[in-house]
Amino acid sequence: MNEEEEDRWSQLPTLFLWMVIERSNFVDKVRIASVCKNWQLDSLTCPPKPRQKCVNPWIMLRRPRHESSSLVFTNPVTMEKLILDHPDINHKTEYLFSRRGWLLLRQLHSHGSWLHSIILLNLHTNAKITMPDPGKHVNGLIVSFSSINVDDDTPRCLVYATPTLFYIARVGDKTWTEHFYENRRRMETLASIIVRGDKVYFMDKLGKLFIHDMANLSWKTIAADNLEPGDFNLDCQWLIMESEEGEILKINQGKNLKTFSFFKLNESETDWKELNNRMDRRWFLCDKNNHHSAKETGGLKKVHKLLRYSEMICKYYQENPMIEIHNQSGRWVDLGWMDKVPPSCSRYLPN
Repeated sequence: MNEEEEDRWSQLPTLFLWMVIERSNFVDKVRIASVCKNWQLDSLTCPPKPRQKCVNPWIMLRRPRHESSSLVFTNPVTMEKLILDHPDINHKTEYLFSRRGWLLLRQLHSHGSWLHSIILLNLHTNAKITMPDPGKHVNGLIVSFSSINVDDDTPRCLVYATPTLFYIARVGDKTWTEHFYENRRRMETLASIIVRGDKVYFMDKLGKLFIHDMANLSWKTIAADNLEPGDFNLDCQWLIMESEEGEILKINQGKNLKTFSFFKLNESETDWKELNNRMDRRWFLCDKNNHHSAKETGGLKKVHKLLRYSEMICKYYQENPMIEIHNQSGRWVDLGWMDKVPPSCSRYLPN
């Protein structure tokens, strides 16, 4: 390319270049900015895309132990890959939950000790929040946390649950507060929990929903479906998750875990409204309290399951084209809206 041709490329209209940038992935944006000074300036002044609330979760896998600070994230829809290397992640770090780019992690400080750190880590800004050490009760927990509001992703309140008690701490607290379930009931079959605003939603494996209002310490119960003994599967047949708009959603996988029905909690929080006619969502399920749902603009309804792949598993689920099995031992992670490469990214692989 001669100097005259180079000059013509550098003088592309700004609006045209912005259109190209808006349609480019992370790496291509960096490449565009490095072409010439004019393109670099246009890249810096390009208006950011409107922040999307609805994004698909990524599959997170840990690298081998000698690379224990590295995490591999794969987008199951676009097949993009991110490899992140962060100093707060090592072989003693356990992933617990995620929400809009914030990861909730547990770190064991010394071998055989009950001394832990519970931290919230933002992979986009490297912001870090250290929570109080909850002690030995942290083992075997189901945990969740809320954001300040729908438009502010900053964590606000954490809740972790055991069969007999649950514990609450807000960001900035020095200790966790201990709480009994309603009437001191035991929650041996707790399937998943959601924290939204001042409320905690506990779903048990029988499909019953318990709602605790932290502001006035009240309880509300929504009964499960009327089923005869033996007509249900205790292997997480019912799961709950939160939509991008803050709705409480429920999925019933059926006794065979492959015939699905979908529901939304009504505004008065007294009953479930079935969503079978809404063909606009993907559902991301696993065996932990990290289930997600995202709108699908193409009108496709798909259920993504994280399972260890085998010929028997494949044969069992292939009868339902709605199901997509991902052969992973990883976890779903909500990385939130991304318009640039996270600072801890060591490698990005576009689809």
